[in-house]
Amino acid sequence: PGQYWILTPRTAITPVDVRPKFVRLVGQELLTADGVPVKLTVAANYEMTDPALAINGNASYAQALYLVLQLAVREVISSANVDALMENRVSFGEKVRALAEPGVQKPSEPGELGPHLLLLLFLILGDTHLSCS
Repeated sequence: PGQYWILTPRTAITPVDVRPKFVRLVGQELLTADGVPVKLTVAANYEMTDPALAINGNASYAQALYLVLQLAVREVISSANVDALMENRVSFGEKVRALAEPGVQKPSEPGELGPHLLLLLFLILGDTHLSCS
């Protein structure tokens, strides 16, 4: 009987797994600079370096990381010929990493994600070559 006050908690504790994890961009079909369609799969290994930034800076850091990687892959693949892509697969991983890292790893700047990229793997479907960077 009587009045009751129900106070909602003002602090939320969100568990964050800081172990290294993989994110995959599966079946990305892109056009090269010479108009040849290439279907590829990209796997990126990352670990959480700033959990507070990852949770508080984005609604979903995993989706933001996926988008940053996808845009970097599209930019690199669309600016290269298919022959150059097949000959220099390792250098494309390094180019994608160079484009994606500024959007992922600078916690001092607004809009950054908090994870740290460790490794990028490209698998070009229809061909059996795998490259790492």
